[in-house]
Amino acid sequence: EQSLIPLKPWIEKMRPLRADLRETAVRAGLQEVSTYSMISKKQHEQTTSGSDKPIRVQNPISEDLAVLRTSMLPSLLMTAAYNLNRSNRSVAIFEIGRTYHFNDKVYNKCREDYVLGVMLCGVRQPKSWDREEQEFVFYDIQGIANLFASRFGVDLKRLPEVDSRFTGNSHLLTMANQVVSAYGELNPELVEGFEINQSVY
Repeated sequence: EQSLIPLKPWIEKMRPLRADLRETAVRAGLQEVSTYSMISKKQHEQTTSGSDKPIRVQNPISEDLAVLRTSMLPSLLMTAAYNLNRSNRSVAIFEIGRTYHFNDKVYNKCREDYVLGVMLCGVRQPKSWDREEQEFVFYDIQGIANLFASRFGVDLKRLPEVDSRFTGNSHLLTMANQVVSAYGELNPELVEGFEINQSVY
């Protein structure tokens, strides 16, 4: 672990894209959330893909905010758990936030990325007099991924190798032959670490 000074992001250049992403997400029925970019070391270890090293914050105010996140997963999982524990049985959220990664080209610096994270969990359709309750399933997150793929020219491909954060039912999102993200059902062991006992996508 090292304490690093983040590089300044291209905030102005990203603003129109962030607005477009936000509008598309809201049209898909998602609610926007805003979370801290800092998480605990344990949460980093629970959700990292294995290639991202933790970037420690200088003089953290708490060990719960000791490292910079390299993924949106811990923040969204904490938000989902918070809502589920307070009887909000339907979680359909998104966040456009920052993640931080080591910059291999510049010593003692890190790269700051803007990332879209989406999470579905719980009840998609409540029970009523003419229909049964329905929960979110894989095809719901796939439908949202297809919506973004169509809007932004992203290709969807089957995940060729199993990412330990997902079950086998996962897919890649690629642009110009570069992997930009992935979606699918999260590994039950991962979500149980955040005290969630149901499927999360």
